[in-house]
Amino acid sequence: MSVYADVTPALHPAVIEELPGYEDHKGYVQEITEAFSVAYEGIADLHKARAAVARNPTMNEAAQLLMVAKEATKRMDAMTRKFDSATANLSKAIDAIEGDLTRPLATSAAAGPIPTEIRAYVHSLDNDKRSAFLNEAMANKDEQTLAAVLGAPSYLSGITEADKAYRVRRYHEQTKPELAQRLDLMKRAREMAHNRAGLIYMQIEKAMGAPWSRVQELREQTGAAESAFKRFAS
Repeated sequence: MSVYADVTPALHPAVIEELPGYEDHKGYVQEITEAFSVAYEGIADLHKARAAVARNPTMNEAAQLLMVAKEATKRMDAMTRKFDSATANLSKAIDAIEGDLTRPLATSAAAGPIPTEIRAYVHSLDNDKRSAFLNEAMANKDEQTLAAVLGAPSYLSGITEADKAYRVRRYHEQTKPELAQRLDLMKRAREMAHNRAGLIYMQIEKAMGAPWSRVQELREQTGAAESAFKRFAS
């Protein structure tokens, strides 16, 4: 995509493309990338429109501003709707992945005499040793130990529910690294969209060459003049 000196690079879709994991999971942030593209190109078009209108010798500055503002209003509505829709859909996808990464482990893997003995052993350890033991099991990808502890009620192993939830999440991230990377990209993209969507308003004002308050003032003056003319003509 082209680069325009008049438009902030913070809205260029490349800011999404440069996020970690983009190349491997870009399909999952495509809508957000498109939202940035729509905003960036749309604002650039408004700069071009303003330059074109300025060459019209029959229009004064106020008339030129109103003409550009009319198009800017339509563009801004399209841009904000695109950002809102993209972030809403991305949030739904993020919630779905969060559900996968926090899903309890199957209890069937925690059944039987060996898992029972594992939990009893873990329960017998003091807190520091228990934590170290489970950390080592995670590092070694000890599926049997992790399934025995995390697939059963937390109190059977002497751990808290919070600790269990934390370790279940780590377990899923370790066994599904591509899912964890995808989630990280999606969260980063959503945060970037939330933080930068507000730039659209200011960038459109820059493209018009005047604040929206001035546009509203001119619209009111024009409306009043038209009403007065209609009364006079009637």
